[in-house]
Amino acid sequence: MGIASKEGAGRCVGVVASTPTFEYFYGPLGVTRESYSQFEGEWIYTYTKALQARGWKVVVFQFSSEISSIVRTTHKSGADIYWVPCGHWSFFATWPIGGRFLSSWLTTWFSQFKNAVIASQCNILYVQEYWLSRVDAIAQMGIKLPIIAASHGEIVSHMAKPVKNFTFRAISAFTVLTPGEYRQLTGLYPEHKSKVSVIPNWIDVEAVGSRPRSTKRNRLRRLLFVGRLTHDKGLKTLIEAMMHVDAELWVIGTGPDDAILRKFAKTCDVSSRITWLGLVPRETVGEVMSRVDVFVSCSYWEGFALAVIEAMGNGLPIVATNIAPTVDACREYQAAILVSPGDVWGLSKALNEMLGRLDQYRHLAERDAVWARRAYGDEPPQQLHELLLKVLGNPNH
Repeated sequence: MGIASKEGAGRCVGVVASTPTFEYFYGPLGVTRESYSQFEGEWIYTYTKALQARGWKVVVFQFSSEISSIVRTTHKSGADIYWVPCGHWSFFATWPIGGRFLSSWLTTWFSQFKNAVIASQCNILYVQEYWLSRVDAIAQMGIKLPIIAASHGEIVSHMAKPVKNFTFRAISAFTVLTPGEYRQLTGLYPEHKSKVSVIPNWIDVEAVGSRPRSTKRNRLRRLLFVGRLTHDKGLKTLIEAMMHVDAELWVIGTGPDDAILRKFAKTCDVSSRITWLGLVPRETVGEVMSRVDVFVSCSYWEGFALAVIEAMGNGLPIVATNIAPTVDACREYQAAILVSPGDVWGLSKALNEMLGRLDQYRHLAERDAVWARRAYGDEPPQQLHELLLKVLGNPNH
Protein backbone atom coordinates (compact mmCIF):
# COMPACT_ATOMS: atom_id res chain seq x y z
CA MET A 1 0.00 0.00 0.00
CA GLY A 2 1.36 3.41 -0.88
CA ILE A 3 1.30 6.03 1.85
CA ALA A 4 -0.22 9.20 0.47
CA SER A 5 1.54 11.46 2.96
CA LYS A 6 3.70 11.30 6.06
CA GLU A 7 1.57 13.46 8.29
CA GLY A 8 3.28 11.98 11.36
CA ALA A 9 6.63 13.49 10.34
CA GLY A 10 8.38 15.11 13.29
CA ARG A 11 6.21 13.26 15.81
CA CYS A 12 7.43 10.69 18.31
CA VAL A 13 5.15 8.04 19.84
CA GLY A 14 6.15 6.18 22.99
CA VAL A 15 4.89 2.58 22.92
CA VAL A 16 4.57 1.11 26.42
CA ALA A 17 4.98 -2.68 26.56
CA SER A 18 2.28 -4.73 28.23
CA THR A 19 4.50 -7.30 29.96
CA PRO A 20 4.85 -7.25 33.79
CA THR A 21 8.62 -7.50 33.44
CA PHE A 22 10.76 -8.40 30.46
CA GLU A 23 12.26 -11.39 32.29
CA TYR A 24 8.85 -12.74 33.34
CA PHE A 25 7.56 -12.86 29.76
CA TYR A 26 10.63 -13.29 27.56
CA GLY A 27 12.82 -15.38 29.87
CA PRO A 28 10.99 -18.65 29.08
CA LEU A 29 11.43 -17.86 25.36
CA GLY A 30 15.20 -17.65 25.74
CA VAL A 31 15.25 -13.96 24.73
CA THR A 32 17.67 -11.70 26.62
CA ARG A 33 17.87 -7.92 26.76
CA GLU A 34 20.87 -8.16 24.45
CA SER A 35 19.20 -10.41 21.86
CA TYR A 36 15.96 -8.42 22.04
CA SER A 37 17.51 -5.81 19.75
CA GLN A 38 17.12 -8.37 16.92
CA PHE A 39 13.78 -9.84 18.08
CA GLU A 40 10.69 -9.18 15.96
CA GLY A 41 8.33 -11.88 17.16
CA GLU A 42 5.74 -9.60 18.77
CA TRP A 43 3.19 -6.94 17.94
CA ILE A 44 5.40 -3.97 18.98
CA TYR A 45 7.60 -4.18 15.91
CA THR A 46 4.77 -4.80 13.49
CA TYR A 47 3.36 -1.52 14.82
CA THR A 48 6.78 0.15 14.68
CA LYS A 49 7.30 -0.64 11.00
CA ALA A 50 3.86 0.66 10.01
CA LEU A 51 4.16 3.87 12.04
CA GLN A 52 7.68 4.55 10.77
CA ALA A 53 6.34 4.25 7.21
CA ARG A 54 3.93 7.04 8.12
CA GLY A 55 6.67 9.33 9.40
CA TRP A 56 6.60 8.56 13.12
CA LYS A 57 9.62 8.10 15.32
CA VAL A 58 8.93 5.18 17.67
CA VAL A 59 10.25 4.74 21.21
CA VAL A 60 9.56 1.52 23.13
CA PHE A 61 9.41 1.30 26.93
CA GLN A 62 10.28 -2.11 28.37
CA PHE A 63 10.52 -3.04 32.06
CA SER A 64 13.37 -5.07 33.54
CA SER A 65 13.90 -6.50 37.02
CA GLU A 66 17.65 -6.92 36.39
CA ILE A 67 18.74 -3.28 36.13
CA SER A 68 18.90 -0.44 38.65
CA SER A 69 18.81 2.57 36.34
CA ILE A 70 17.33 3.51 32.98
CA VAL A 71 19.16 1.97 30.02
CA ARG A 72 18.75 3.04 26.39
CA THR A 73 19.37 0.68 23.47
CA THR A 74 18.33 0.56 19.82
CA HIS A 75 16.31 -2.12 18.04
CA LYS A 76 17.25 -3.17 14.52
CA SER A 77 14.04 -1.50 13.30
CA GLY A 78 15.53 1.83 14.37
CA ALA A 79 13.24 2.22 17.39
CA ASP A 80 14.87 3.41 20.62
CA ILE A 81 14.25 1.13 23.60
CA TYR A 82 14.16 2.61 27.09
CA TRP A 83 14.63 -0.09 29.74
CA VAL A 84 12.91 0.97 32.95
CA PRO A 85 14.07 -0.74 36.17
CA CYS A 86 11.40 -2.44 38.25
CA GLY A 87 12.07 -4.49 41.35
CA HIS A 88 9.58 -6.97 42.78
CA TRP A 89 7.72 -6.31 46.00
CA SER A 90 9.26 -9.19 47.97
CA PHE A 91 6.36 -9.39 50.44
CA PHE A 92 3.87 -10.42 47.75
CA ALA A 93 6.37 -12.77 46.09
CA THR A 94 6.24 -15.00 49.20
CA TRP A 95 2.51 -15.71 48.82
CA PRO A 96 2.00 -19.37 47.85
CA ILE A 97 -1.04 -18.65 45.64
CA GLY A 98 -0.84 -15.82 43.13
CA GLY A 99 2.24 -14.31 44.73
CA ARG A 100 4.41 -14.42 41.63
CA PHE A 101 1.74 -12.73 39.55
CA LEU A 102 1.01 -10.08 42.17
CA SER A 103 4.70 -9.39 42.67
CA SER A 104 5.18 -8.97 38.93
CA TRP A 105 2.23 -6.59 38.72
CA LEU A 106 3.05 -4.51 41.81
CA THR A 107 6.55 -3.46 40.83
CA THR A 108 8.62 -0.39 41.61
CA TRP A 109 8.85 0.83 37.99
CA PHE A 110 6.66 3.83 38.79
CA SER A 111 9.53 5.84 40.25
CA GLN A 112 11.64 5.94 37.06
CA PHE A 113 9.15 5.61 34.22
CA LYS A 114 8.33 9.32 34.21
CA ASN A 115 12.04 10.14 33.88
CA ALA A 116 12.33 7.75 30.92
CA VAL A 117 9.38 9.43 29.20
CA ILE A 118 10.95 12.86 29.64
CA ALA A 119 14.30 11.60 28.30
CA SER A 120 12.64 10.06 25.23
CA GLN A 121 11.10 13.40 24.16
CA CYS A 122 8.03 11.60 22.80
CA ASN A 123 4.89 13.61 22.02
CA ILE A 124 2.29 10.97 22.86
CA LEU A 125 2.04 7.64 24.71
CA TYR A 126 0.44 4.48 23.33
CA VAL A 127 -0.01 2.14 26.30
CA GLN A 128 -0.69 -1.49 25.46
CA GLU A 129 -2.19 -3.42 28.34
CA TYR A 130 -3.62 -6.86 28.82
CA TRP A 131 -4.53 -7.60 32.46
CA LEU A 132 -1.82 -5.35 33.90
CA SER A 133 -3.73 -2.08 34.31
CA ARG A 134 -0.40 -0.32 33.81
CA VAL A 135 -2.31 2.44 32.06
CA ASP A 136 -4.23 3.12 35.28
CA ALA A 137 -0.97 3.84 37.08
CA ILE A 138 0.40 5.95 34.23
CA ALA A 139 -2.80 8.00 34.16
CA GLN A 140 -2.16 9.00 37.78
CA MET A 141 1.48 10.06 37.27
CA GLY A 142 0.71 13.52 36.01
CA ILE A 143 2.66 13.01 32.79
CA LYS A 144 1.89 16.01 30.61
CA LEU A 145 1.36 14.04 27.41
CA PRO A 146 -1.76 12.74 25.67
CA ILE A 147 -2.27 9.02 26.31
CA ILE A 148 -3.96 6.41 24.13
CA ALA A 149 -4.70 3.14 25.93
CA ALA A 150 -5.17 -0.09 24.02
CA SER A 151 -7.09 -3.07 25.36
CA HIS A 152 -6.10 -6.55 24.18
CA GLY A 153 -8.97 -8.69 25.31
CA GLU A 154 -8.89 -8.30 29.07
CA ILE A 155 -12.20 -8.36 30.91
CA VAL A 156 -13.04 -5.18 32.79
CA SER A 157 -15.37 -5.80 35.72
CA HIS A 158 -17.78 -3.51 37.53
CA MET A 159 -15.47 -3.70 40.57
CA ALA A 160 -12.82 -1.72 38.68
CA LYS A 161 -15.16 1.13 37.70
CA PRO A 162 -13.89 3.76 40.18
CA VAL A 163 -10.31 3.32 38.95
CA LYS A 164 -11.27 2.97 35.30
CA ASN A 165 -13.49 6.06 35.41
CA PHE A 166 -10.50 8.08 36.62
CA THR A 167 -8.37 6.56 33.87
CA PHE A 168 -10.93 7.35 31.18
CA ARG A 169 -11.03 10.97 32.28
CA ALA A 170 -7.21 11.20 32.24
CA ILE A 171 -6.53 9.57 28.87
CA SER A 172 -7.37 10.90 25.42
CA ALA A 173 -8.56 7.73 23.68
CA PHE A 174 -9.05 4.01 24.20
CA THR A 175 -8.81 1.38 21.46
CA VAL A 176 -10.15 -2.18 21.49
CA LEU A 177 -9.49 -5.02 19.06
CA THR A 178 -12.94 -6.36 18.25
CA PRO A 179 -16.58 -5.25 18.05
CA GLY A 180 -17.31 -7.60 20.96
CA GLU A 181 -14.81 -5.76 23.18
CA TYR A 182 -16.31 -2.45 22.06
CA ARG A 183 -19.81 -3.55 23.11
CA GLN A 184 -18.53 -4.81 26.46
CA LEU A 185 -16.50 -1.72 27.30
CA THR A 186 -19.04 0.87 26.17
CA GLY A 187 -21.75 -1.09 27.97
CA LEU A 188 -19.84 -0.73 31.23
CA TYR A 189 -18.74 2.87 30.59
CA PRO A 190 -21.35 4.49 28.30
CA GLU A 191 -20.32 7.96 29.47
CA HIS A 192 -16.89 7.46 27.84
CA LYS A 193 -18.14 5.94 24.59
CA SER A 194 -16.83 8.84 22.50
CA LYS A 195 -13.25 7.95 23.47
CA VAL A 196 -13.47 4.29 22.39
CA SER A 197 -12.73 2.99 18.89
CA VAL A 198 -12.06 -0.42 17.30
CA ILE A 199 -8.59 -0.91 15.79
CA PRO A 200 -7.70 -4.59 15.34
CA ASN A 201 -4.23 -6.07 15.35
CA TRP A 202 -2.61 -6.19 11.95
CA ILE A 203 -0.10 -8.16 9.94
CA ASP A 204 2.94 -7.17 7.96
CA VAL A 205 1.60 -8.14 4.54
CA GLU A 206 5.07 -8.15 3.00
CA ALA A 207 6.38 -10.57 5.64
CA VAL A 208 3.50 -13.04 5.82
CA GLY A 209 1.44 -12.32 2.72
CA SER A 210 0.18 -15.09 0.47
CA ARG A 211 2.85 -17.12 -1.33
CA PRO A 212 2.63 -19.93 -3.89
CA ARG A 213 1.97 -23.22 -2.14
CA SER A 214 4.87 -25.66 -2.09
CA THR A 215 4.31 -28.71 -4.32
CA LYS A 216 6.92 -30.82 -2.48
CA ARG A 217 4.90 -32.77 0.10
CA ASN A 218 5.02 -36.13 1.76
CA ARG A 219 1.95 -38.32 1.69
CA LEU A 220 0.86 -36.77 4.97
CA ARG A 221 -0.70 -33.33 5.08
CA ARG A 222 0.90 -30.73 7.32
CA LEU A 223 -0.69 -28.81 10.16
CA LEU A 224 0.90 -25.71 11.69
CA PHE A 225 0.68 -24.38 15.25
CA VAL A 226 2.25 -21.02 16.19
CA GLY A 227 2.38 -19.75 19.76
CA ARG A 228 3.95 -19.78 23.21
CA LEU A 229 4.16 -23.25 24.69
CA THR A 230 1.91 -22.59 27.67
CA HIS A 231 -1.29 -24.20 28.89
CA ASP A 232 -3.57 -21.40 27.69
CA LYS A 233 -2.52 -21.94 24.05
CA GLY A 234 -4.08 -25.42 24.10
CA LEU A 235 -1.36 -27.32 22.25
CA LYS A 236 -1.90 -30.33 24.51
CA THR A 237 -5.41 -30.65 23.04
CA LEU A 238 -3.98 -30.66 19.51
CA ILE A 239 -1.32 -33.24 20.38
CA GLU A 240 -4.00 -35.56 21.75
CA ALA A 241 -6.19 -34.95 18.69
CA MET A 242 -3.25 -36.00 16.49
CA MET A 243 -3.90 -39.58 17.64
CA HIS A 244 -7.00 -39.49 15.41
CA VAL A 245 -5.67 -37.41 12.49
CA ASP A 246 -3.44 -38.72 9.69
CA ALA A 247 -1.18 -35.68 9.36
CA GLU A 248 2.11 -34.11 10.38
CA LEU A 249 2.28 -31.21 12.83
CA TRP A 250 4.83 -28.39 12.74
CA VAL A 251 5.13 -26.34 15.93
CA ILE A 252 6.59 -22.82 15.96
CA GLY A 253 7.28 -21.38 19.39
CA THR A 254 8.94 -21.97 22.74
CA GLY A 255 7.84 -21.60 26.31
CA PRO A 256 7.83 -23.04 29.82
CA ASP A 257 5.75 -26.11 28.85
CA ASP A 258 8.11 -27.23 26.07
CA ALA A 259 9.46 -30.35 27.83
CA ILE A 260 6.02 -31.28 29.21
CA LEU A 261 4.42 -31.13 25.75
CA ARG A 262 7.20 -33.15 24.11
CA LYS A 263 6.80 -35.83 26.78
CA PHE A 264 3.03 -35.83 26.28
CA ALA A 265 3.53 -36.30 22.52
CA LYS A 266 5.57 -39.43 23.25
CA THR A 267 2.89 -40.68 25.63
CA CYS A 268 0.30 -40.22 22.84
CA ASP A 269 2.66 -42.01 20.40
CA VAL A 270 2.56 -39.10 17.93
CA SER A 271 6.01 -37.57 18.48
CA SER A 272 7.35 -39.06 15.22
CA ARG A 273 4.84 -36.88 13.32
CA ILE A 274 5.62 -33.64 15.18
CA THR A 275 8.42 -31.26 14.17
CA TRP A 276 9.41 -28.71 16.81
CA LEU A 277 10.74 -25.64 15.00
CA GLY A 278 11.33 -23.42 18.04
CA LEU A 279 11.48 -19.67 17.52
CA VAL A 280 11.30 -18.73 13.84
CA PRO A 281 12.34 -15.27 12.59
CA ARG A 282 9.34 -13.13 11.70
CA GLU A 283 10.49 -12.73 8.12
CA THR A 284 10.43 -16.51 7.54
CA VAL A 285 6.99 -17.27 9.02
CA GLY A 286 5.32 -16.68 5.65
CA GLU A 287 7.69 -19.13 3.98
CA VAL A 288 6.84 -21.78 6.60
CA MET A 289 3.13 -21.15 6.08
CA SER A 290 3.56 -21.74 2.34
CA ARG A 291 4.72 -25.30 3.12
CA VAL A 292 1.76 -26.40 5.25
CA ASP A 293 -1.87 -27.20 4.54
CA VAL A 294 -3.90 -26.13 7.59
CA PHE A 295 -3.29 -23.66 10.41
CA VAL A 296 -4.51 -24.68 13.88
CA SER A 297 -5.17 -22.44 16.89
CA CYS A 298 -6.32 -24.23 20.07
CA SER A 299 -6.26 -21.39 22.60
CA TYR A 300 -8.47 -21.29 25.67
CA TRP A 301 -8.08 -17.51 25.67
CA GLU A 302 -6.57 -14.88 23.37
CA GLY A 303 -6.61 -11.11 23.30
CA PHE A 304 -6.51 -11.21 19.52
CA ALA A 305 -4.56 -14.03 17.89
CA LEU A 306 -1.95 -12.44 15.64
CA ALA A 307 -0.97 -15.85 14.24
CA VAL A 308 -4.57 -16.47 13.14
CA ILE A 309 -4.73 -13.31 11.04
CA GLU A 310 -1.26 -14.05 9.67
CA ALA A 311 -2.60 -17.41 8.49
CA MET A 312 -5.60 -15.67 6.92
CA GLY A 313 -3.35 -13.23 5.10
CA ASN A 314 -1.34 -16.18 3.84
CA GLY A 315 -4.45 -17.88 2.46
CA LEU A 316 -4.39 -20.89 4.79
CA PRO A 317 -7.48 -22.89 5.82
CA ILE A 318 -7.90 -22.59 9.60
CA VAL A 319 -9.20 -24.74 12.43
CA ALA A 320 -9.47 -22.70 15.63
CA THR A 321 -11.30 -22.51 18.93
CA ASN A 322 -14.51 -20.51 19.07
CA ILE A 323 -13.32 -17.98 21.65
CA ALA A 324 -14.84 -14.53 21.14
CA PRO A 325 -11.81 -12.72 19.63
CA THR A 326 -11.26 -15.48 17.06
CA VAL A 327 -14.95 -15.57 16.15
CA ASP A 328 -14.74 -11.81 15.52
CA ALA A 329 -11.51 -12.14 13.53
CA CYS A 330 -12.94 -14.88 11.29
CA ARG A 331 -16.25 -13.13 10.63
CA GLU A 332 -15.64 -12.88 6.86
CA TYR A 333 -13.27 -15.83 6.50
CA GLN A 334 -15.20 -18.87 5.30
CA ALA A 335 -12.17 -21.18 5.16
CA ALA A 336 -12.37 -21.76 8.91
CA ILE A 337 -13.91 -24.35 11.21
CA LEU A 338 -14.33 -23.34 14.85
CA VAL A 339 -14.49 -25.80 17.77
CA SER A 340 -14.79 -25.57 21.54
CA PRO A 341 -11.57 -25.11 23.57
CA GLY A 342 -10.24 -28.35 25.04
CA ASP A 343 -12.51 -30.55 22.89
CA VAL A 344 -10.15 -33.26 21.59
CA TRP A 345 -12.84 -35.14 19.69
CA GLY A 346 -14.31 -31.97 18.17
CA LEU A 347 -10.86 -30.80 17.08
CA SER A 348 -9.92 -34.11 15.48
CA LYS A 349 -13.28 -34.26 13.70
CA ALA A 350 -12.84 -30.71 12.34
CA LEU A 351 -9.30 -31.45 11.14
CA ASN A 352 -10.40 -34.62 9.36
CA GLU A 353 -13.32 -32.73 7.79
CA MET A 354 -10.99 -30.01 6.50
CA LEU A 355 -8.28 -32.38 5.27
CA GLY A 356 -10.92 -34.47 3.50
CA ARG A 357 -12.13 -31.42 1.55
CA LEU A 358 -8.84 -29.57 1.39
CA ASP A 359 -9.12 -28.37 -2.21
CA GLN A 360 -12.47 -26.72 -1.46
CA TYR A 361 -11.15 -25.03 1.68
CA ARG A 362 -8.00 -23.89 -0.14
CA HIS A 363 -10.12 -22.18 -2.77
CA LEU A 364 -12.12 -20.36 -0.08
CA ALA A 365 -8.93 -19.39 1.79
CA GLU A 366 -7.23 -17.95 -1.29
CA ARG A 367 -10.35 -15.94 -2.09
CA ASP A 368 -10.84 -14.63 1.47
CA ALA A 369 -7.13 -13.83 1.92
CA VAL A 370 -7.74 -10.72 -0.20
CA TRP A 371 -10.23 -9.50 2.41
CA ALA A 372 -7.91 -10.46 5.30
CA ARG A 373 -4.92 -8.58 3.89
CA ARG A 374 -7.05 -5.46 3.55
CA ALA A 375 -8.87 -5.77 6.91
CA TYR A 376 -5.76 -6.75 8.89
CA GLY A 377 -2.98 -5.35 6.73
CA ASP A 378 -3.86 -2.06 5.09
CA GLU A 379 -6.59 -0.49 7.21
CA PRO A 380 -5.66 -0.80 10.94
CA PRO A 381 -2.23 0.92 10.85
CA GLN A 382 -3.76 3.83 8.96
CA GLN A 383 -6.54 4.01 11.56
CA LEU A 384 -4.00 4.20 14.40
CA HIS A 385 -1.95 6.79 12.51
CA GLU A 386 -5.04 8.97 12.07
CA LEU A 387 -6.05 8.54 15.71
CA LEU A 388 -2.59 9.58 16.90
CA LEU A 389 -2.76 12.71 14.75
CA LYS A 390 -6.29 13.48 15.93
CA VAL A 391 -5.33 13.14 19.60
CA LEU A 392 -2.25 15.32 19.16
CA GLY A 393 -4.45 17.96 17.58
CA ASN A 394 -7.01 17.64 20.35
CA PRO A 395 -5.65 15.84 23.45
CA ASN A 396 -9.09 15.84 25.09
CA HIS A 397 -10.49 14.08 22.02
